[in-house]
Amino acid sequence: MNCKRCESLLDQYLDGLMEASDKAALKEHLHGCAHCRLRMQVLEDSRRINEEDEVPVSFSASWRQAIQDEEVVPMKRQTPGWTKWLAMAAALVVVVAGTWLTGNELNRISGSPVKPAGGMAGGAGYYSGLESADSAANYDMDAPAMAESAMTRSAPAPQMAAQPQETKIIRTLSIQSATRNFDADYQTIRQDLEKIGGRVENAEVRTGSNGLRTAYLTLRVPAARLDSFAEQLKGMGHLQSISESAQDVSERYYDTDARLKTQLAKMERLRALMEKAASVEELISLESAIADTQYQIDSYTGQLKGMDSQVNDATLNLTLSEMSALDTAETKAETLWDRIASGTVHMWQMLKIWAADAAVFLAAVLPVIILIAIVVIIIKAIVKRRNKK
Repeated sequence: MNCKRCESLLDQYLDGLMEASDKAALKEHLHGCAHCRLRMQVLEDSRRINEEDEVPVSFSASWRQAIQDEEVVPMKRQTPGWTKWLAMAAALVVVVAGTWLTGNELNRISGSPVKPAGGMAGGAGYYSGLESADSAANYDMDAPAMAESAMTRSAPAPQMAAQPQETKIIRTLSIQSATRNFDADYQTIRQDLEKIGGRVENAEVRTGSNGLRTAYLTLRVPAARLDSFAEQLKGMGHLQSISESAQDVSERYYDTDARLKTQLAKMERLRALMEKAASVEELISLESAIADTQYQIDSYTGQLKGMDSQVNDATLNLTLSEMSALDTAETKAETLWDRIASGTVHMWQMLKIWAADAAVFLAAVLPVIILIAIVVIIIKAIVKRRNKK
């Protein structure tokens, strides 16, 4: 007989209505079960109270003991509502902070703009390589002279006729501009450049983490058309900054030209001596001098062509940035509704960027979340199994 069956038969036992077999089984169970004996005592005390007997002293103690013994497992403590909101707020802060850090990191890695090569505002980057090459050439020009034969060194240098010299100026212009019509203005710049005989030396378009594009262009513009072309660019979009530098290379240019003429005259004398050489030793010496002289001629010719190219075609470094809807509203007078529409478009763009960054962040931390969830589930299962035991 179990406790449940015993409790259902207690009233019959006290009323004397039980059969002998059930009564014996009940007594045997009461003898071995303290819990059921206590229930029996409480039931007997309750009946005496109903019969208006004096409440026995043992009733209070037995009743309290019954309450303690039959106390159910306390209900799970209700979590206050504010803790749930606090947990949701903490999760939101983690997602927002992680998204912000993810966006900044992606911007640092792939979104930070880099100016094209040779695009320094003051033009120093453009000239440093030219000056280095010229210095190297000045050093090398003395090497073949040391190998010349005595006949070549003793030959008189040709007299150069004085002539008026044209000033050689290398101009470099840098412009930063912003536009709302990025695609149209970008194509217009390239088309107008082609019309005046210019060319694109370097072009790079980058998209930042905010979804806006920036074009970095290194343009070669005919020097005579540079000013008019720059005025055209100033009227396109919103001009942010402009700077210009000019370098006078006249002295270097005409010095190099004089050295070239000297080497050409020297080459003519060496070829004339080559025809009159009487021995193998003289032929070998003259061939070596001719090779060195030809090297100097090629070097000076290249330097002059490079300077001519920079003088005839000025360098224009253009940075064209795409403006957001909000920036556009700030740069021109708009009505209230236009400003509201521009602000709405801008916020929608920012929301899309934020959503993309949030997706990247969640995808990055998803493996960690899954691992933590698995560990929590395992710990809960272990604790629940121990509690059952």
